[in-house]
Amino acid sequence: HLTGEVRFPGRYALTSKDERISDLIARAGGLTNEADANAAFFSRTRANTAFAAQTVNERVRTRVGVDLDRALRRIGSEDDLILIDDDSLHVPFR
Repeated sequence: HLTGEVRFPGRYALTSKDERISDLIARAGGLTNEADANAAFFSRTRANTAFAAQTVNERVRTRVGVDLDRALRRIGSEDDLILIDDDSLHVPFR
């Protein structure tokens, strides 16, 4: 899921197992002029059992630290996270 200040926000299917944040932003037409990449936030869904002893079927959305500005400047770096199913990125208005 990609929301906020990108040219074409929406739900995107991953095209490869190594698709990164920069790839998704490019597919969405890039950031708008009003985007604040420094305030972007990324979240990932994981099983609760990864964090606590609860049932396997429960899922929780976890906010993951990401420096979007750096990820877009250093494509392919460790800042440019590899995406997995149900990841979410929101780029707020400046």
